[in-house]
Amino acid sequence: MTIKNNLALIRRLLYFYAVIENGRINITAERNGIKAANLSKMLTELEEEIGAPLLERSNQGVKPTVLGQKIYQLSKELSQNISFLLDQTTEHNMEAEISYCFPENFRLNNLEEFHTRHPDILLIEEKSPRADVIVSYQKLPDDVSRIIIKNNFGNTITQTVWVSCRRDLEAAVLFAEFINTSLHL
Repeated sequence: MTIKNNLALIRRLLYFYAVIENGRINITAERNGIKAANLSKMLTELEEEIGAPLLERSNQGVKPTVLGQKIYQLSKELSQNISFLLDQTTEHNMEAEISYCFPENFRLNNLEEFHTRHPDILLIEEKSPRADVIVSYQKLPDDVSRIIIKNNFGNTITQTVWVSCRRDLEAAVLFAEFINTSLHL
């Protein structure tokens, strides 16, 4: 089956599910902004594709046949999985997008390792003191909304690197911890 055919089947299954949930073709059509005749045609095409009747139609509405009940359960799972996918995608975009600001000559050699461990966190480089995660060679101003960590390196000559991140963003804290660990390797 081609993607186009699969999409048509998914569409019919989702409409079938909605019809069973609503109990009437015309109510489902109205709620979804299509004509009842077009929806009825889609249901007939689904029945033809499956090769058996799925609905018992009457003046009181529709109800599924025995096979229709099985298809209803599967289409219900399909609808739930699509909703879950959309929920996960929306949360991903809102919660796992963080900005960072590094000094000009600062290099984090194992940044790809962070991407591998946390593919759901999108890092956006930003040259701004308002970034979610900031690495600096100068002491950062105290700020109760941020976690600030001082890192000292070297025995005879000391290099200090400050790492700061927003407390309220779990992904920012995770990235800052990764940076601190990387600095001490």
